Amino acid sequence: MTPRQKRILEIIETNPSLGISSVMELLGMGISVPSINRDLAELLRLGYILREGKGRYTSYKLSPSYLKIFPRHYSIRNLKG
Repeated sequence: MTPRQKRILEIIETNPSLGISSVMELLGMGISVPSINRDLAELLRLGYILREGKGRYTSYKLSPSYLKIFPRHYSIRNLKG
């Protein structure tokens, strides 16, 4: 997992059900939409987040399986990877 992906998880953890534009704004790194999409796709593949909706109404939240592995009181910053 990349540092940016960890940061995305932190953002989604503290701001549930965010869309890509909100994630980009909170990252504040000038990252391109395709890069954020790749990171979100990888986090989806790993089962860490869930996607809700379609198109411009898509939002992301932490998955229940992720929350079992890493409870909310556990800091995402401590993840290895």
